[in-house]
Amino acid sequence: MYAKERMQQHMVLNGSMIMSKKKVYKFSTLGNLVGTYDSISKTGMYVKSGRIGACCNRRSLFCGGYIWRYSNDPLFDKYEIGTEEFKDALLQECLSYVERQKVIQYTLDGEIVKKWDNSYLAAKSLNCHIFLITRAMISKKEALGFKWDYNNSEIRRR
Repeated sequence: MYAKERMQQHMVLNGSMIMSKKKVYKFSTLGNLVGTYDSISKTGMYVKSGRIGACCNRRSLFCGGYIWRYSNDPLFDKYEIGTEEFKDALLQECLSYVERQKVIQYTLDGEIVKKWDNSYLAAKSLNCHIFLITRAMISKKEALGFKWDYNNSEIRRR
């Protein structure tokens, strides 16, 4: 009995007990709610539980191909889960530095079609996955019948 009480005290002191009891939400990379769990340990992803915690604490973007958030995340105070505003805010948070850069959509002949604030907004408007456009910019290949490039081509050299 003493060992069990001692272990519980240690867990509370180092914070892992408190962290593990928070409700956890699992979202697809499109911002759709996929699952709700009473704690990280209940997700069934024991090997990756540390990475789920890092994702919930925003130290990592994804874990296991999903976006994870604790139930007390500030995003939930601003938006209702499942609304378009919530999905937009969640995905905007997850954009990498490169994906936040302005992009230009060109015809295959090189004429400017449109300038976008970022690849996420372009993908949302064209109803495709963001990685399709990002990959086209990096690989210099076409996507959706267009060429894509960063507004500042210096980003590619980083």
